[in-house]
Amino acid sequence: MKGRRRWRRWRLSCLSAQGDAALCADCSQPWEGRRRWRRWRSALEYLEKEVEEIQWVEIVRNTAYVGFDPLPNDWEIVIKAAAITANRASDFGFHVWAVRASDRGWRPGDGPYYGTVTARYGKIER
Repeated sequence: MKGRRRWRRWRLSCLSAQGDAALCADCSQPWEGRRRWRRWRSALEYLEKEVEEIQWVEIVRNTAYVGFDPLPNDWEIVIKAAAITANRASDFGFHVWAVRASDRGWRPGDGPYYGTVTARYGKIER
């Protein structure tokens, strides 16, 4: 019984020490991380539907990778709007990377990209 109480206290302290963090190494449920991901996904759904040059959108943690084919003239405006929209949806910093549509699964360091934008506190970071 004592071991079970100690484990519960440890788990609660682990979760409270993490604050809004998505996942504790030994804890099973990343509650806040899932909520944020759902908010980001619903906030960025319009990208694939409304912008015909966007072939796909991948969301990993607080980063979205957007595949363009062909690259539109206003691609910078599109990714800035996406970053601001996702940031306001969850009140959490968000990054958007613009890449070629053929590079699905691309991550920083894997090769060339068109550009990147970060939004925090409802504004684009410079």
